[in-house]
Amino acid sequence: PTATDPWTEVAYYDFLFGLETSTYAPNGGVPVGEWGLEVCAYAGQDPIGPATYTGSLTWNDANIGPGDFCYGGVVEDANQHGSHTASTAAGNYVSAPIVAPTITINKDMSGVAPHASLITYAGCLPEGGCLGLSLVNAIEQIVVDGVDVANYSIGGGASNAWNDSDSLGFLSAREAGIWVATSASNDGPGAGSIGSPADAPWITTVGASTHNRVINNTLENMTGGDTAAPANITGKGLTAAYPVDPLQTASIVYAGDYPATGDPLADPALCAGGDAAASTNPWTPGTFNGEIVVCDRGTYARVDKCKHAGDAGAGGCILANHAAAGDSLVADGHSYPAVHITYDDGVVLKAWLASGTGHVGRITGSVFDLDPIFGDVEAGFSSRGPNRNAPNNLKPDVTNPGVDILAAINTAGNTNPDPTNGEFGSLSGTSMSSPHTAGSYALLKAKRPELSPHEAQSALMMTSTREFTKDSNGSDAGDPFDRGAGRVDLTRAAKAGLVMSAKDMNNPGGPEYGGSSSDAMSLNIPSFSSANCGSTGPNCTWTREVKSVASVPVTWTAGFTSEDGVTVTVTPNQFTLAPGATQVITVSADITSAQPATPQGPAGPGEVNESQHFVAATDTAPAQTFPQCFTSTNGRDHDCWVFADISLTSSEPSVPDVSMPLAARSTGDADGDGIKDLVDNCPTVANPSQDPADDDTDGVPNACDNCLNVANPSQCDTNGDGFGNHCDADLNNNGITNSFDLNIMRSNFGSTSHPDSDLNCNGITNSFDLVMMRNMFGQPPGPSGLNP
Repeated sequence: PTATDPWTEVAYYDFLFGLETSTYAPNGGVPVGEWGLEVCAYAGQDPIGPATYTGSLTWNDANIGPGDFCYGGVVEDANQHGSHTASTAAGNYVSAPIVAPTITINKDMSGVAPHASLITYAGCLPEGGCLGLSLVNAIEQIVVDGVDVANYSIGGGASNAWNDSDSLGFLSAREAGIWVATSASNDGPGAGSIGSPADAPWITTVGASTHNRVINNTLENMTGGDTAAPANITGKGLTAAYPVDPLQTASIVYAGDYPATGDPLADPALCAGGDAAASTNPWTPGTFNGEIVVCDRGTYARVDKCKHAGDAGAGGCILANHAAAGDSLVADGHSYPAVHITYDDGVVLKAWLASGTGHVGRITGSVFDLDPIFGDVEAGFSSRGPNRNAPNNLKPDVTNPGVDILAAINTAGNTNPDPTNGEFGSLSGTSMSSPHTAGSYALLKAKRPELSPHEAQSALMMTSTREFTKDSNGSDAGDPFDRGAGRVDLTRAAKAGLVMSAKDMNNPGGPEYGGSSSDAMSLNIPSFSSANCGSTGPNCTWTREVKSVASVPVTWTAGFTSEDGVTVTVTPNQFTLAPGATQVITVSADITSAQPATPQGPAGPGEVNESQHFVAATDTAPAQTFPQCFTSTNGRDHDCWVFADISLTSSEPSVPDVSMPLAARSTGDADGDGIKDLVDNCPTVANPSQDPADDDTDGVPNACDNCLNVANPSQCDTNGDGFGNHCDADLNNNGITNSFDLNIMRSNFGSTSHPDSDLNCNGITNSFDLVMMRNMFGQPPGPSGLNP
């Protein structure tokens, strides 16, 4: 939309934002609305001071103003998060320097909807943390203020959406006609890691993926060792070169070879120790002397690792992915020159470092590169489905860029409004992908004001692209639990010819109110999910109503493809819709003969991330897509999931066909023991590396052989089965230690009343238990309970 298009008001919840940056400059020509500026979190009494701002800055038509000040006049964020997310959604076009600790680079930037009006609500404390009552008050205020779209880059662990204050607040907002986007969370790539309120059916949940611009950094000129040195390794990193002189090199060493001297309980290979949210340095200053130190990724914040190495004397840092992160890279602005490299490159590099001595190389420094091949790779940190607390509601809904996002940041003490003042930076997280989607909705509302919020959301989802989407390993196509409907494509959403209208949302039908999470199956939303496909028969069935917003009649004919043997039926198989007409369709999936064509291993553990998730012209009408997925409350065995693609072929050459992905999991009694349970997943998928091969003597070596009644003397018997073994880390008793167990442990971190999570039986669930769980994570153990 141009400056003459209808304006859209975007509500924002966060730590406020930096007022000096030119990204919030006035647009001109639009009167400022009358907005309430006081919404306090203390039941009418502010213990800090009056909720006012007495500075010289004024609100304008681009930035209508803040809606909640309870901090004695503090109107700016203290950690860059609020500035960055707000400007991503609605920041103006600027040409300004991107500032990182070791480098400054000039770039052009713009928010997704630069002509939208912005109103912010301070729901979080300047020093960090968000007050529940403050958030609820701010959520209620957007209904009073009548905003169009709200972004909520805030969240926590999964919870029951029907018993969660901010989730229910957004239900009221949705019923008032306000569309809400929220971050999926940053606990990926483990399955079932969607947070709250992202697990609420009435909120648009956004995962994070890459875009087609990368900030490359390279490890070059490697020599030394007893084997051939690797070729130049290109990764990511927003840093300067090291050494600065391109003709010089520095020694390269592996962090795991340097014993911890600072925190003796830290893991040197991870370059960190202690609590994952506030890590400690394994080493004392002077441990290194200008070397480039290789750190393993995992558990702790990426930037913390390289900072620890630098503070201990390193001149540079290489961050090597673990297997679960694969090719997922982030161009962090590290405190020291650094390169983030893929898992495969890390394996090669560390193998070379293990041979001989005298290994040297150089970090080139950041170079910006642009190519479509870099885009649409799901971020390793992006939380994945299934939706544990509402398994019949597919999450995430969509994905959008959330890796290496350039936007405004606030610098404490800076009062200079000059756009060259350096208040711009790069951050990564689902906190960054959610405002991309909020801005997308704002533009769509300006372009297609006739669409209701529900219809516009369905347009965004159904026109999302999956043509080039990949999982975080960079090779697999990914599935709906990774990217939902796909990556939002505004060029297609603006021309959408098919939508879904809100019928009876049934949203309050939660377990506490006489309903169940299965009510989500009946929601008229463009996604399909069932937690019990096969429990009462081979079929899963959904009913939806679609509405034509095309300008000509279109006849649609259904079909499907599946490499996994899924049979899909769409009824009616063919139907014609005139403009404005509706059609009820039934989708049924038969998975009786389905087998996975490409078995995949279990997803790996998550980690702490720096970008904390706080908590129609018919001749060009785009194709529509519906994400379809079957989910499970207790686990996600990739080997037992099967996939299909549904197509609806258009009779009009000017109207593209429809594509709808499908993923299915059976919860039937596959092993014939008379009980439908998680071990029904195991019999048909062998694991040839299982040692010993078949401990439960069911004829197949697989994940069901993991928990053996053989004691491991070094493992405390936390589950009281008489044996200290791998089963003690399997907190949900599903046969394998995975991300669900990790989430259970995280939710009880610091607790003295959850003995199952206290793996070393020292009376408290803490980082030592987390390390023990990590050692058993996702790997079949040997007969003693130890990993083979």
